[in-house]
Amino acid sequence: MIDPVEEDDLRGAVKAGIDGWWEPMIRDPQRLETPEYQPFAVLSMCRTLYNLQYGSPISKSAAANWGIRALHPEWTDLISNALSWRRCDPIEGIERTVVFMRYAFERSKTIEN
Repeated sequence: MIDPVEEDDLRGAVKAGIDGWWEPMIRDPQRLETPEYQPFAVLSMCRTLYNLQYGSPISKSAAANWGIRALHPEWTDLISNALSWRRCDPIEGIERTVVFMRYAFERSKTIEN
């Protein structure tokens, strides 16, 4: 067994991931051209926001369900599609995913620890 992850440690790791991995992708979304990466990014943004909000780990699917209930309703369909996406399913354009990532990035800055 491993020691429990402290809330501040989790939040610090999540913020480092946002700044070092996700924020640069907003500026250059080339990686999102890979079909499976768009649903991955959407689900990851939901988990990122949940982790920052509550300081506890959660699965991507549970975080997506939380996001459907807690985030602005304009993202419900995007999150639902990412949650149910399977290989060979069509995906939305990169633009909407990038806008959601930007929304999540900006919202992450407003979450107090």
